[in-house]
Amino acid sequence: MNTRQKSSQASAANHLLKLSRRQFLGATTIASAAFSVVPGGVLGLNGAASPNQKLNIAGIGVAGQGGQDLNQLKNENIVALCDVDWAHAAGTFKQFPNAKKYKDFRKMLEEQKDIDAVVVATPDHVHAFASMMAIKMGKHVYCEALRNDLGRSDWPRARSSYLDGSAVERIVQ
Repeated sequence: MNTRQKSSQASAANHLLKLSRRQFLGATTIASAAFSVVPGGVLGLNGAASPNQKLNIAGIGVAGQGGQDLNQLKNENIVALCDVDWAHAAGTFKQFPNAKKYKDFRKMLEEQKDIDAVVVATPDHVHAFASMMAIKMGKHVYCEALRNDLGRSDWPRARSSYLDGSAVERIVQ
């Protein structure tokens, strides 16, 4: 490196370092104000989860036990609620006013593309089909099976209807 190049680099470095006290204080004030204006939850401070770390959860069968299940997850993003009896599910709808409401779980799963996980708490004749459709679409599922005897429920029929032999790597509980 010749003397002229060294002189040019030194001149550029000095130009960058020539900040007046007023410019320096103004820049640091703006930078510190940005952190005080942005809520801590957005940055994930003080133990708060960042919005990017929250799951988008949908509920199918949200009156009764389904509403209780979703209540345990109220710190997550509840984005969609589905129940055939809106009068019975009104309490859950009030608890999650920002969630989109549906009467048909098939329509909800097809239309709502932002769902990460599904909580299913429907009667025996539906929960297997709702769960298997969600699994097939790549959603994680918590199914509140109202009957403990899964051998006599609709699980075998739902499994054969929705799975085509491809491996589905999703968490199901």
